[in-house]
Order: sequence, then structure tokens, then C-alpha cells
Amino acid sequence: MNILKTLSTVAGGLALTAISACSSQNVAEQQTAVKDPAAMVETATIKQGADVSFSHNYDGKTDPGFTENFQIFVQEEYAAGTLDISMNASEGLTLTANEQASFSMVGEAVRTLNISVSAPTPGKYYVNLQARADAGNGQAMMRSYGVAIYVGDPKLYPKVKQNGVVVNTPEGGKIIVMEAEETIEK
Repeated sequence: MNILKTLSTVAGGLALTAISACSSQNVAEQQTAVKDPAAMVETATIKQGADVSFSHNYDGKTDPGFTENFQIFVQEEYAAGTLDISMNASEGLTLTANEQASFSMVGEAVRTLNISVSAPTPGKYYVNLQARADAGNGQAMMRSYGVAIYVGDPKLYPKVKQNGVVVNTPEGGKIIVMEAEETIEK
């Protein structure tokens, strides 16, 4: 956007120089053309990585000590190759599923991973997935995904230790001041 503003400013300066040499009727026409905003082109930004998408049917509620069953759905956009998926659970969460899965990427089927999780204590946990798509062209692409698992009442979750001091700002906000170490190398 800054480039468009810069180009618009430069173009405006050149137009004003040209206007000084034109008749008064042409001056009005050229000034109007300079004031019109440049056409904006919308672009979409997509995170680089494998063309793989995930979704799940986890309802967001799990009781401590009970096993929760759900599915993670995997969709890829490749015509051929192999999709390898590895998964693990955060500390304190027991994951009962194959930690490795491999699928052929031929066809447009949605792949389903059956997941079972449990945790003895309340808290927020994660099932982490790493997909590796190898389309056979010698360059494998990766994609990561995580499912948050909520066990028990959020009021009972262990408190995260805070490593800083909360300070009120003059504007009325709050910030956390933490120690930091900076190394400058030449």
C-alpha cells in the first residue's frame, strides 16, 4: 500500500509539472485525473506449506478421568503421492490413537483419524498433528494443526506462573514487565 501511495505521489508531481505547460482547459482535466484514487487489487495471503486442511468434531468438553472419542478429518488437494501424519499429545494428556498414519493421495476422499484422549486432572491440553505431503516431485511440504482439549471446569485449571510484574499505563491499560536480555553482535 505504501508503494501505491509513493507511486501516486510521484505521478502527481510529474502531472503537475506537465500541467504548467498546458492550457487552462487541459489543466482542469489533468488535475481531476491526478486526484482519482488508484485502483486497488485485492490479494489473498495463504500460509506456505502443504495443501492440507484439517477439521474435527470434538465438542470442547471432557471430564477428568473419562475417555473422550472424536475424529479429526484431513483433506488434501494433491492428485498423487503420499500423506504422512504424525501426532502427539501435550504433557498430562493420554492419546490413544496410532501416532503415525499414512494415506495415498490418489482421489478426493476425506481421511478420518479416530482419536481417544483422557486426562486425570483439569486443564487445557493439545493434540498436535504434523502432516507431510510428498507428491513425488522430490519436495515434501509440511502442515501443522492442533486441537485444544478442555478437561474439567476452566475455573479449576492450574494457574500459569506469571514471570513479570503487572503495571498500569498512563493511558489506563495494563502491561506485564518482564526481564529480558539482549545480545548485540557485530
